[in-house]
Amino acid sequence: MKLEDLQRSLDLRKWHDSEDNAMDMCRHYDFCVFCKFEADFPCARAYNRFEQSKAKEATAAKPAAKKATTAAKPAAKKATTAAKKPAAKKATTTAKKPAAKK
Repeated sequence: MKLEDLQRSLDLRKWHDSEDNAMDMCRHYDFCVFCKFEADFPCARAYNRFEQSKAKEATAAKPAAKKATTAAKPAAKKATTAAKKPAAKKATTTAKKPAAKK
């Protein structure tokens, strides 16, 4: 987006927010920290610097986050080489009573 278009969009947003909040919203946005009060397109330039800063932080945080996730993995289970034998059934000897004759 061109600086002029971005500035126009931010000015419109700032104007509406100023009306809604009954105060001048200049210097009240997150990107205002990056404002250098340039003569042309100050909000647009500050907004672009803000977005670049966020992108740098995101790329710098990626490797650290990746290391943290690999360190949290549970230990792998040890493979067993001997297969477990099924439990042997106990032989039951129950003598059946002979059927009574009539």
